[in-house]
Amino acid sequence: MGHFDFKIYKSNINYLSGVLFLVVVSLFSFKSSAQAPQQMFWALNKGAYLLDQIPTVSASVAYSVRRLKNAYTGPAMRVRRVNTGTDAQGDVAFDANGVVSANSIITITTAGGGATLGSKITFSTFYASTSAYVVTWYDQSGNARHVTQATTSQQPRIVNAGTLETSNSRAAIRFINSSSTVLSATIASATMFASGYIGTASLVAEASSGNTSSFGYADGGTNRWQAHINEGNNLHFDVGNGYNRLTYINTASIGALRNYVLVAGPSVMQIWLSGTMVASSAPSMTASTTGTFYVGGIPTFSGSWYHDNDQSELIIFPKAMNSSEIGILQTSQKRFYSTP
Repeated sequence: MGHFDFKIYKSNINYLSGVLFLVVVSLFSFKSSAQAPQQMFWALNKGAYLLDQIPTVSASVAYSVRRLKNAYTGPAMRVRRVNTGTDAQGDVAFDANGVVSANSIITITTAGGGATLGSKITFSTFYASTSAYVVTWYDQSGNARHVTQATTSQQPRIVNAGTLETSNSRAAIRFINSSSTVLSATIASATMFASGYIGTASLVAEASSGNTSSFGYADGGTNRWQAHINEGNNLHFDVGNGYNRLTYINTASIGALRNYVLVAGPSVMQIWLSGTMVASSAPSMTASTTGTFYVGGIPTFSGSWYHDNDQSELIIFPKAMNSSEIGILQTSQKRFYSTP
């Protein structure tokens, strides 16, 4: 019988193992490099909160029915329940899945109708068979720029006769034109936007029919940074003092949840709808100088210019976002809200 050289055998095994390792690494590297950058991004950021995925700029304001930032630990909104006598109010937290739902915990801030100040109950227990309205939509950007409405008749609705308002099975805030529902905050446009007009707004909403304004600034005349979604079936995006207007025919989106991104840069305006740029222009723009920011309507317009449908999320950045950043915004919103 021949002599068996164990050292040579071991050396061959090590060599073959090394070759196999290199082959596996090479295949993995090839697969990774072949992936599109956005696919790679989502593979590495699965489950991350939206605002944590955009490290290039901090949001000026961020309102949503879902948690948007890991560092944000506050409530989503303060709501008012209709009672006989004093209406109870409370702060609604995000549930274990990071969203507003019937399982959210509400902390009572104004006692009434059997609700005790400081007590914590589930949201569904709080509203039961009654309706509930939004008093404050909290800002998750870290800037504490919350939008509020003290007048009860103008508060938008979150629960209708015991049923949570939803759009595409997600909680939504219902704005009602006939009630002039609107939330607002004192925020100078120069604080909201770079140079008073440069910025990006990302909105998840159902477009209204008729003449409505979804959010923004306007002094009733030419000084604006706002969006009509819709006006006469058109989405109008107005920017600047002596504003420039960009328009997109938006009839198909009436009553349907969509994600919009509106961009104003030093010499560019863009409208993005569900991941596609649908309108653009290159006007010369100037700073807006107004100081009250509105969500759900523009009271300074004569007549009824209030949104008449659901809104679920609104984020504004003081930067004209590039296509990669817009891709991150819209991919996250499309996945969460099941928009086209």
